[in-house]
Amino acid sequence: MPARLAAAPVVASLGAVVAWTGLIIQFVLSIRLAASRGVAFAESVAVYFGYFTILTNLLVAVALTTAVVAPGTALRRFFARSEVATALATGIAVVGLGYLILLRDAWDPEGYALVADVALHYATPALFLAYWWLSVPKGALRWRAVPIAAIYPLAYLVYVLLRGALTGFYPYPFMDVTQIGYAQMLANMLGMAAGYLAVATALVGLGRARARRFRPLTRRLA
Repeated sequence: MPARLAAAPVVASLGAVVAWTGLIIQFVLSIRLAASRGVAFAESVAVYFGYFTILTNLLVAVALTTAVVAPGTALRRFFARSEVATALATGIAVVGLGYLILLRDAWDPEGYALVADVALHYATPALFLAYWWLSVPKGALRWRAVPIAAIYPLAYLVYVLLRGALTGFYPYPFMDVTQIGYAQMLANMLGMAAGYLAVATALVGLGRARARRFRPLTRRLA
């Protein structure tokens, strides 16, 4: 077995542990903070699951967990598809990059909040990207994976706008139409969409380049 394939389960296991740890700590902290402010439990749970960071880390955690403990299931086969894995890799990479560029200076976490912050915004993105690099068959990657990767953030945007129209809650200031208006929100989303597609294009391009590099070696060994 190639070394990269042997390493993939180790990275998947570590990534699953880190992702679930970050999610659980952040959930407990969020519920406690909401309770201290008099927010009902159901509402605080709904708010928790309104963030792109949380949803993307949750998908990554499920994907990595199924890779380790349920490799023969339909869910595992779904997440193992090159387009799906690349879409997840794009999403979690954007979580890390977006936080680093836009949100890192918005607060100064300490204690368990710092642990959750590092797990969700730095460690899990790095580990899942490493897992993607080690495990996804790069020869199966096609350029159609780029627009496929855009389906997830588009669905999230629709979800945020519908939910915001009903409840007034927007998870991020650059999406809050009550404060910045629809025109500015749309401009922000177009800019982020360009960045999102750039990340997806870079990942697919790197994967295809890797496949081309190793294809001649594979033929010689055959």
